[in-house]
Amino acid sequence: MERLTFALALTAIFGLLFQSCKKDEPTTHYIPASLKEYAVFQSGSYWIYKNEITGHLDSAFISSPPVYRYNHSGGYDYDPIDEACQINYFGSFIQTAYIYFDMYYLFFKGYNCQVMDATSYEPGHVFILGSESTLTNIASLDSMTINNHTFHNVFVTRWQRITSQSDTIRFTSYFVKKIGLIKYDQMMYNTDTTWTLLRSHLVQ
Repeated sequence: MERLTFALALTAIFGLLFQSCKKDEPTTHYIPASLKEYAVFQSGSYWIYKNEITGHLDSAFISSPPVYRYNHSGGYDYDPIDEACQINYFGSFIQTAYIYFDMYYLFFKGYNCQVMDATSYEPGHVFILGSESTLTNIASLDSMTINNHTFHNVFVTRWQRITSQSDTIRFTSYFVKKIGLIKYDQMMYNTDTTWTLLRSHLVQ
């Protein structure tokens, strides 16, 4: 009986030692579902935008599926894993969309900016992105009519960089879930340009 008890005790001790030596699996941070509704679309989706200054039409078309990647946030195996998604566009407007866990970036011709941060959708919330850049949740609008079409629950953000009074870059983005970008205001070096959504075909 004593031998059995001793054997059981040894088994328990070795089990505890094994558990203490076993590496914990790192936590995985997935892209929030709320952000995917604004940002992630499948191949076959397209958007046609109207340049309100020139009247020209600009397009954005997705011809390949989104590419997902999983990277350790700090570069080490024990660091949390962040999910990222890259969507490549073809056309004359948006070039690439990149979502890194809870941060959403849009790449246009010649420039890019962060357009959304899923850690907060509260209007008025300001994200400090660096010594010169900010991202602000401007408003959550009940509705907005663009090109004779009314959109509901419009989320508005603004990325801004100020290096001097004569060197201000400001991008204001208007988003709707399951539709994406419906309006885009760009102010670069005191020149304003606005694009509005004319029509779209969407696959999520």
